[in-house]
Amino acid sequence: MTPELLHSHYLAMREQRLVLSFMGIVTQEIMVEYGKLIQAQEGLSENNRLILFGTFIELTQNILRYSAERSGPAESSRGIGIVLVSEQEDTFTVSSGNLVTIRAADALSAQLTHLATLDRDALKQLHKERRRSGPPEGSVGAGLGLIEVCRRAATPPAYTLLPQDNDTVFFSLSVPIAKGLSS
Repeated sequence: MTPELLHSHYLAMREQRLVLSFMGIVTQEIMVEYGKLIQAQEGLSENNRLILFGTFIELTQNILRYSAERSGPAESSRGIGIVLVSEQEDTFTVSSGNLVTIRAADALSAQLTHLATLDRDALKQLHKERRRSGPPEGSVGAGLGLIEVCRRAATPPAYTLLPQDNDTVFFSLSVPIAKGLSS
């Protein structure tokens, strides 16, 4: 990276008030270490600190498990992506991005569009139903991650799908978390 590009990156990060930025191979160890930084964030109530931390973990787990860009042997490969935490006046925003297959993108779009139509009570009910019914086909986890993220968000999460080639799109998701009062 040239010094000019590094300076440009520095200015952009400062302007966006980035608290945390990571791009690369997501591992369990990276999630733990970056999670410690989030838990040390000032200006949050304890409850909102946990919500911010939990949202960060959900988004990084999605990269680890579902990114179409992988590193390592197939049986132990890890996903590659980017995760950012930025600060605004009343919220923090956790954003993630990674490549996904077009099939996965269609399923994500349908699920996020549906979740955005649900209010907090409906999200809570869906969460309960999913816990009872078990994970959907193709889910590596419990299938609760996106529901939980939507429940934690101050406003419905925003997502984009940017075509990359014939097989993949770049999926990005931004989740605003209310700061609340410090306790």
